[in-house]
Amino acid sequence: MSQYKLPMRVPGYIYVIGAFLLLFLTCAASSKKMPNTTAITVTDEDNNGRVQLAKSDSLIVRLASQPSTGYGWKIVQNDTSRLRFQGEAWESPDTEGLMGTREYQAFRFIAQKADSSVVKFHYVRPWEKDAPPAKTYLIKVQKP
Repeated sequence: MSQYKLPMRVPGYIYVIGAFLLLFLTCAASSKKMPNTTAITVTDEDNNGRVQLAKSDSLIVRLASQPSTGYGWKIVQNDTSRLRFQGEAWESPDTEGLMGTREYQAFRFIAQKADSSVVKFHYVRPWEKDAPPAKTYLIKVQKP
Protein backbone atom coordinates (compact mmCIF):
# COMPACT_ATOMS: atom_id res chain seq x y z
CA MET A 1 0.00 0.00 0.00
CA SER A 2 1.43 3.38 -1.03
CA GLN A 3 1.54 6.10 1.43
CA TYR A 4 -0.43 9.12 0.40
CA LYS A 5 0.11 12.30 2.40
CA LEU A 6 -2.62 14.85 2.58
CA PRO A 7 -1.46 18.36 1.78
CA MET A 8 -1.10 20.69 4.69
CA ARG A 9 -4.13 22.88 5.12
CA VAL A 10 -3.51 26.67 4.81
CA PRO A 11 -5.50 28.84 7.22
CA GLY A 12 -8.14 31.07 5.53
CA TYR A 13 -6.70 34.31 6.85
CA ILE A 14 -3.54 33.73 4.78
CA TYR A 15 -5.67 33.89 1.60
CA VAL A 16 -7.31 37.12 2.78
CA ILE A 17 -3.94 38.72 3.59
CA GLY A 18 -2.60 37.62 0.20
CA ALA A 19 -5.61 39.07 -1.62
CA PHE A 20 -5.25 42.43 0.15
CA LEU A 21 -1.52 42.49 -0.55
CA LEU A 22 -2.11 41.75 -4.24
CA LEU A 23 -4.79 44.46 -4.42
CA PHE A 24 -2.53 47.00 -2.70
CA LEU A 25 0.42 46.28 -4.98
CA THR A 26 -1.75 46.46 -8.09
CA CYS A 27 -3.23 49.82 -7.07
CA ALA A 28 0.15 51.24 -6.07
CA ALA A 29 1.73 50.20 -9.37
CA SER A 30 -1.09 51.54 -11.56
CA SER A 31 -1.86 54.80 -9.79
CA LYS A 32 -0.67 58.04 -11.29
CA LYS A 33 -0.19 61.20 -9.34
CA MET A 34 -3.09 63.56 -10.08
CA PRO A 35 -2.08 67.16 -10.66
CA ASN A 36 -3.11 69.63 -8.00
CA THR A 37 -5.55 71.77 -9.98
CA THR A 38 -7.91 74.58 -9.08
CA ALA A 39 -11.20 75.62 -10.65
CA ILE A 40 -11.90 79.36 -10.64
CA THR A 41 -15.35 80.70 -11.52
CA VAL A 42 -15.87 84.29 -12.63
CA THR A 43 -19.22 86.00 -13.22
CA ASP A 44 -20.68 89.23 -14.62
CA GLU A 45 -19.41 91.12 -11.58
CA ASP A 46 -15.80 90.23 -12.50
CA ASN A 47 -15.93 92.02 -15.87
CA ASN A 48 -12.54 93.60 -16.71
CA GLY A 49 -11.03 91.73 -13.77
CA ARG A 50 -8.01 89.48 -13.38
CA VAL A 51 -7.53 85.87 -12.35
CA GLN A 52 -4.41 83.81 -11.72
CA LEU A 53 -4.20 80.36 -13.29
CA ALA A 54 -1.47 77.75 -13.06
CA LYS A 55 -1.05 75.07 -15.70
CA SER A 56 -4.03 72.64 -15.76
CA ASP A 57 -6.25 74.96 -13.69
CA SER A 58 -9.83 75.46 -14.89
CA LEU A 59 -11.47 78.79 -15.62
CA ILE A 60 -15.26 78.85 -15.68
CA VAL A 61 -16.85 82.02 -17.02
CA ARG A 62 -20.52 82.13 -15.95
CA LEU A 63 -22.48 84.96 -17.59
CA ALA A 64 -26.15 85.94 -17.30
CA SER A 65 -28.13 85.68 -20.51
CA GLN A 66 -31.72 85.96 -21.76
CA PRO A 67 -31.96 83.53 -24.67
CA SER A 68 -35.65 84.35 -25.25
CA THR A 69 -34.49 87.76 -26.58
CA GLY A 70 -32.17 86.08 -29.06
CA TYR A 71 -29.03 87.24 -27.30
CA GLY A 72 -26.22 85.00 -26.23
CA TRP A 73 -22.54 85.21 -25.33
CA LYS A 74 -19.93 84.46 -27.98
CA ILE A 75 -16.16 84.06 -27.50
CA VAL A 76 -14.43 86.65 -29.68
CA GLN A 77 -10.87 86.53 -28.28
CA ASN A 78 -8.93 83.63 -26.79
CA ASP A 79 -5.43 82.28 -27.30
CA THR A 80 -6.04 78.53 -27.48
CA SER A 81 -2.36 77.77 -26.94
CA ARG A 82 -2.76 79.25 -23.44
CA LEU A 83 -6.42 78.53 -22.61
CA ARG A 84 -8.06 75.54 -24.27
CA PHE A 85 -11.84 75.88 -24.60
CA GLN A 86 -13.53 72.79 -23.11
CA GLY A 87 -17.17 73.53 -23.77
CA GLU A 88 -20.25 75.55 -22.99
CA ALA A 89 -23.32 74.77 -20.88
CA TRP A 90 -26.61 76.52 -20.22
CA GLU A 91 -27.80 76.77 -16.63
CA SER A 92 -31.44 77.56 -15.89
CA PRO A 93 -32.70 78.71 -12.52
CA ASP A 94 -35.71 77.06 -10.89
CA THR A 95 -38.12 79.26 -12.88
CA GLU A 96 -38.57 76.66 -15.60
CA GLY A 97 -41.25 77.45 -18.13
CA LEU A 98 -41.34 81.21 -17.53
CA MET A 99 -40.60 83.29 -20.60
CA GLY A 100 -37.93 85.97 -20.35
CA THR A 101 -36.22 84.52 -17.30
CA ARG A 102 -32.50 84.90 -16.85
CA GLU A 103 -30.32 81.93 -17.63
CA TYR A 104 -26.58 81.50 -17.47
CA GLN A 105 -24.04 80.49 -20.05
CA ALA A 106 -21.00 78.79 -18.55
CA PHE A 107 -17.80 78.51 -20.58
CA ARG A 108 -15.02 76.22 -19.37
CA PHE A 109 -11.33 76.64 -20.21
CA ILE A 110 -8.21 74.70 -19.15
CA ALA A 111 -4.89 76.54 -18.75
CA GLN A 112 -2.33 74.96 -21.08
CA LYS A 113 0.50 76.85 -19.43
CA ALA A 114 0.93 79.40 -16.70
CA ASP A 115 1.02 82.51 -18.85
CA SER A 116 -0.83 85.78 -19.43
CA SER A 117 -3.85 85.83 -21.70
CA VAL A 118 -7.17 87.58 -22.32
CA VAL A 119 -10.60 86.07 -22.93
CA LYS A 120 -13.22 88.36 -24.45
CA PHE A 121 -16.94 87.76 -25.05
CA HIS A 122 -19.62 89.66 -26.93
CA TYR A 123 -23.33 89.52 -26.10
CA VAL A 124 -24.93 89.37 -29.54
CA ARG A 125 -27.78 88.10 -31.66
CA PRO A 126 -26.17 85.71 -34.15
CA TRP A 127 -28.25 86.90 -37.11
CA GLU A 128 -27.30 90.58 -36.62
CA LYS A 129 -23.88 90.34 -38.26
CA ASP A 130 -23.07 94.08 -38.45
CA ALA A 131 -24.63 95.20 -35.17
CA PRO A 132 -22.31 96.14 -32.31
CA PRO A 133 -22.48 93.87 -29.25
CA ALA A 134 -25.04 94.78 -26.59
CA LYS A 135 -22.39 93.99 -23.94
CA THR A 136 -18.72 93.06 -23.78
CA TYR A 137 -17.08 90.91 -21.13
CA LEU A 138 -13.33 90.65 -20.66
CA ILE A 139 -11.22 88.70 -18.17
CA LYS A 140 -7.44 88.87 -17.93
CA VAL A 141 -5.55 85.73 -17.00
CA GLN A 142 -2.18 86.00 -15.28
CA LYS A 143 0.31 83.43 -14.11
CA PRO A 144 0.47 82.98 -10.34
